[in-house]
Amino acid sequence: MKRYIKKLLTTISLLFVAPFIIITQAAPSPQRNGIFTFWSKALSLIPGMTGIYLRRSFYQYTLEDCGHDLSVEFGSFFTKPQISLGDNVYIGAYCIIGSVNIGHNVLIASRVSVLSGAKQHADSSTNTQSIVRAPSYKKISIGESSWIGEGAILMNNIGNDVIIGAGSVVVKEVENSITAVGNPAKALTKNQREK
Repeated sequence: MKRYIKKLLTTISLLFVAPFIIITQAAPSPQRNGIFTFWSKALSLIPGMTGIYLRRSFYQYTLEDCGHDLSVEFGSFFTKPQISLGDNVYIGAYCIIGSVNIGHNVLIASRVSVLSGAKQHADSSTNTQSIVRAPSYKKISIGESSWIGEGAILMNNIGNDVIIGAGSVVVKEVENSITAVGNPAKALTKNQREK
């Protein structure tokens, strides 16, 4: 019975967001990102299970790839549609997610920011000796079965089975099966998987 109720709610949600999906997909390429971001932010403001179902339906048809059982909580949104998500991904409240590939079974706590790399802002320095750089975007990877703590900021890739501590700032790549904490995040321990 629970499975049928879930399917019914998914169908109703899809019917509700279908116009937003059509508008986003029909938009010319230069405007598509902006339209996607608008609907992503608008849908982030719908609370409760209703919001989770609506966001899931919208993202399944507008992201590059979206696995099953995505849960995106209130106030969280994706900034670009060029995102791949695995199955069973949970994203807590008030997260901002840039260009990313997220593996299966990833848990992201609230207020996490996943930036599109560490160099996404142009250098606006007025010093004549500095080189003015254009923004550079990087698609970040979050490996399978990883857990990102409250308020973390990710600017680089993390491997599989990684734990990132609350408030940590990831500027360098984190290898598989590591717990990393701090600003900048540093490896604390090697994670042991239970058998």
